[in-house]
Amino acid sequence: KDKKKEKEEEKEIETEKNKEREEEDKETQTKEESEKELTIEDFELLKVIGKGQQGKVLLVRRKEQGNESHDVRFNTEYAMKIVPTNSLRDRECFLRRSKLLQKLRHPFLVNVYHSFQTENKMYFIMDNLSGGELFFYLQRMRTFTEDQTRFYCAEICCALEYLHEKGILYRDLKPENVLLNPDGHICLTDFGYEARLDDFKNEDRCTSYLGGPEYLAPEVLQGIAYDKGVDWWNFGTIMFELLTGLPPFYNEDIRMIFGQIINTQAKYPDTMGKEAKDLLEKLLVKDPKKRLTDPNVIKDHPFF
Repeated sequence: KDKKKEKEEEKEIETEKNKEREEEDKETQTKEESEKELTIEDFELLKVIGKGQQGKVLLVRRKEQGNESHDVRFNTEYAMKIVPTNSLRDRECFLRRSKLLQKLRHPFLVNVYHSFQTENKMYFIMDNLSGGELFFYLQRMRTFTEDQTRFYCAEICCALEYLHEKGILYRDLKPENVLLNPDGHICLTDFGYEARLDDFKNEDRCTSYLGGPEYLAPEVLQGIAYDKGVDWWNFGTIMFELLTGLPPFYNEDIRMIFGQIINTQAKYPDTMGKEAKDLLEKLLVKDPKKRLTDPNVIKDHPFF
């Protein structure tokens, strides 16, 4: 009887082990299926929502087929950024940046959920932000109030702080690259896949020339190695533009703009509040070593 009981117990144990193996096999299969590479065939292309020199953006919907994967949900609308690739170097940059972008998660950054590539194109699956560009609202209103400027700039400051903590320079901050979500909060976008975002750590510096002409920092124009200070110069220019309707250095002649950025001090209208002016005077400093670049000090400034 004891031997019979032992055999029955052994059989039960073996049965349980087999069940566990089956469950593990199912989990492994599910994981493998979920990690299958998505392609353009997995999306329904709805319409073009943006075009530029570097590519276009489509509104797409994830088709209800296959497996849930890469945080890309079925029957959900996304923005699909399509960027041409012209060389092996482009494709190598794509792989590095796509991995980096998919790790970034912050309420004031556009989320990149997945990316894939073909022989001559790169694809990024991102949030579809229906609120439009901050630039559109600035054009319509001409200027923002100090309260509106304070609201948007506080969120931009938090986004830049997060990127810098991750060792990333944004390098192309301007109203066109600030989108609004349906709730009216900002999301920085249009970076990484157009060589506007690189992984710089600590003392590393860069000398490459990027960004819109009105927003370039003096050290960039002078070919001096730079760091996160360029983003805080950009922050100052966008804050100035929201309050006044134009960047601090503006001219139809690009060469004149560059000369002003390097040699001319910004002129502040008499209508600007003293706290806003004080903060801008600390941000729009030609010498990057003397420029205010500490996000905690910026957030603690009386303007905020």
